[in-house]
This record gives sequence, structure tokens and C-alpha cells, in this order.
Amino acid sequence: MRLYLSSFMTGDCPQRLVSLAGAGTRAAVVLNALDNFPRQRAEWLGTQRQTLESLGFVAHELDLRAYFGDVDRLAAALDAFRLLWIKRRGRKNRDRGFAG
Repeated sequence: MRLYLSSFMTGDCPQRLVSLAGAGTRAAVVLNALDNFPRQRAEWLGTQRQTLESLGFVAHELDLRAYFGDVDRLAAALDAFRLLWIKRRGRKNRDRGFAG
């Protein structure tokens, strides 16, 4: 597993993320930290997809709620992606990218 950590969006070196994951890579966008904030969640989904697609990734939402209690199905879904883009809701709403 390779990690690309950014305190805001794709950070100062988005091309480093591309080099880690590879151009054209399928990216799973995980926004479950915003489940209690539906309006912000919808806005972030559009923003995150647009950002990742502008870097050449193929972005799809991966809603973890659809896999609750089914670890095997979640593992199979995750296998379809080389990049996980995870929205973390916190004091500064940091974003995290995992490539591997």
C-alpha cells in the first residue's frame, strides 16, 4: 500500500498522486464521514469526482452503507479500485488518498 496524504484536497503535489496510482486508474470516492450532512455530502461528491477526473482518474462513489455487515462483498468491491479517496470529517475536514 502506498499513501498520499493531503491536508486539503489534492495538496501541492497532485501529480505525485497520479504517479503513485497511475493515470486512468479507477478511484473509489468514500464520503461516509458526511452521511449526516446530505447537502454537503452531495456537494463534496461532485467536487471530489471533478478533481480526481481532472487528474485523469475514473472516479466512482463507494458508499460503505451498501456493504454494512458484508465484509466479503466490500472486499470484492474494493478490489475493483486502485485508489481510495476518503473524505474525513474532522476539525479541518481533511482528505486522504490511498493508492496501491
